[in-house]
Amino acid sequence: MKRKINGIQTLKRVCLLFVVFLLIMVAFNQYQYELYTRNFNRKIDSLISYIVEKYPETNQVDILNIITSESDYLNTLRDYGIDIDKDSLVPINDDYYVQFFVSNLILVSVFFALMMLVLTRYDKGRREEIEKITQTIEQINQHNYDLQIDDNREDELSILKNEITKTTVMLREIADNSLKDKLSLKTSLADISHQIRTPLTSVTVMLENLYDNADMEQTARLSLIRKTKQEMATINQLIESLLILSKLDSNTLSFKNENVKVLSLITTAIERVDIAAELKNVNIEIMGPNDITLNIDKKWQVEAMTNILKNGIEHSHEGSTININFSENKLFTRIDIQDHGLGIDQDDLPHIFKRFYKGKNYSKNSIGIGLALSKSLIEDNGGSISVSSQLNKGTLFSIKYYFMSD
Repeated sequence: MKRKINGIQTLKRVCLLFVVFLLIMVAFNQYQYELYTRNFNRKIDSLISYIVEKYPETNQVDILNIITSESDYLNTLRDYGIDIDKDSLVPINDDYYVQFFVSNLILVSVFFALMMLVLTRYDKGRREEIEKITQTIEQINQHNYDLQIDDNREDELSILKNEITKTTVMLREIADNSLKDKLSLKTSLADISHQIRTPLTSVTVMLENLYDNADMEQTARLSLIRKTKQEMATINQLIESLLILSKLDSNTLSFKNENVKVLSLITTAIERVDIAAELKNVNIEIMGPNDITLNIDKKWQVEAMTNILKNGIEHSHEGSTININFSENKLFTRIDIQDHGLGIDQDDLPHIFKRFYKGKNYSKNSIGIGLALSKSLIEDNGGSISVSSQLNKGTLFSIKYYFMSD
């Protein structure tokens, strides 16, 4: 895989080129200085040799003192037409100067050319990365979230790509959840339509029967009116349950927690189903300490427990007993509701908390929403619910309310 240039690599390359350039320039200037010095010293050496040869009596010490002296010059060469500030006494150095100037110019040009090459490659790489990021964003805008744009490098664009990846994952999850919600809503609406249409159809038929038969016997008329009233109660119960579930789904159902005795919670729920229990001769027994309390919303937890008790009564044998036991430990308060009725088939057991689900042993009056509502109310108020069952032996619902840490 071709290695891409990032900011850190480019900086390292630029620094390396600069160091190499400096070393070359230092070495080249050192060579230039040595060459100039050598040529100048040769010219001085020739001059001294001529003076010594022409004037043998000249003291060498005096000559050396003159050469190494740091005293101001007297500009004697001007008398010979030579400007010491402008004219060179070593013509060969002039030739070397031109050569060195050209060489320095070439070195600087090469250095800047290499710098431009590195920066151009870096800029090209960044523009390619930016183009890819732009294309990715365009794909995201078109709701295409199946993109793989992970980048393990640490430059600025890689960080940006990784942030886009996080956003893409979040948008993908939102899109998936939205699709699931739409499918769930479609299914729920179909179920609601079916659940309401059935009793409405019955009510319509019975009302038409009453309307068309003015001479109907009083007993038959009262029977139809009673059945109509039952069907309307079923519709009313369904609508109320759906309204509560919709509030739970939209997080608009508020829980007003208060300290409630578990015994009071249970007895209140039993009072709401005592008529149904009496009609089926089902006895409800309670066992547990009187001093156990819960910090819950009593209204909604009574609603949840009422639905569980209704379910237990519907599936209990006549003359049987429903046992309610409650206790607490350091982690939670537990309420067990045990009936001794028909039980739930093992194939149905994983699905009984699903909305509108009806198992093999469902009651003809069941609308399949009570247990789903109970589960949502309990869990949203900090609890949990589980179920176990055996056919023809009964069903056990276990509710746990966990203690909240401060």
